[in-house]
Amino acid sequence: ITLPLVSTALMINKGHRLGVTVTSSSYPSFEVHPNTWDAIDSYDKAKVAKNAVHLSAEHPSRVILPVLAPGVSKDYTPPAK
Repeated sequence: ITLPLVSTALMINKGHRLGVTVTSSSYPSFEVHPNTWDAIDSYDKAKVAKNAVHLSAEHPSRVILPVLAPGVSKDYTPPAK
């Protein structure tokens, strides 16, 4: 699955780390999803979602980040696609 993300204009300094969180929900920012196709009149039949990130030669995962060339302005705006 490819998840295209919008530009965040975030600069990560040399030596800093970047974390990636995979989640099924962002409650309370978004409504809870029951993980079923039933009408949501109650959450009694809700199921726990299971997420997997595959990290093997058979199931490779990757995060691709653009890297600015030395000397490029911090105000750089990537061209529209």
